[in-house]
Amino acid sequence: MIFSSGPLSSLALSTTLFAVTACGAAVETGGVVGGSGGAGGAGGAGGQGGEVPPACRIEAEGPYGSGVTFSFDNAGDTPVYLSKSCELQYEISACADGYTKPLFVHATCTQECASGSPQGCRACAPCSQSAEMIAPHKEVRVAWSGKHFTFGNDATGCSCHNTIAAPSARYRLRVPVHASAADAEANVSPRWVSVDFELRMTAAVILVPLAP
Repeated sequence: MIFSSGPLSSLALSTTLFAVTACGAAVETGGVVGGSGGAGGAGGAGGQGGEVPPACRIEAEGPYGSGVTFSFDNAGDTPVYLSKSCELQYEISACADGYTKPLFVHATCTQECASGSPQGCRACAPCSQSAEMIAPHKEVRVAWSGKHFTFGNDATGCSCHNTIAAPSARYRLRVPVHASAADAEANVSPRWVSVDFELRMTAAVILVPLAP
């Protein structure tokens, strides 16, 4: 989604690889969508007309989920490395979209389009590409609020975002895992790990096993 402040750190998600990325810009360079802010939308999470297809629905759930916490767990005997550029790099996609459109899940460098820009456009420092080590038999926890964003410009021409609550449904997380810090920093030779999960009204911890 690297964010790591210990096993129980709860840090926001992200999604875009790699190169030096301004925190307010989105870049797509290899399937991961990202930056802290993003520019341009990534589609909805509701399928055609905003409806969740029957195969993607969760029984006896309300319309929106309350978020999840991903536990990136290294149960192996050697370190693994994740890439970071402002935020940890990974994807979240929706069953309703056929798991084909990664969602933008960060908007820290823009403001709501409806709020306007009374004090001018936000500016963010660039984010360098780095690597986060997860030591053997350790975990890093990262929270997703269950919200994602689309982007545009407000009436003053500043970049802005619209917040969308993701419906209770089935989703997929994908994360590129690297064998060395150098590979993670350069975004080469990733081993992709994928986990399907359900976004429910009750928050849950989703285990993401990273060991080879």
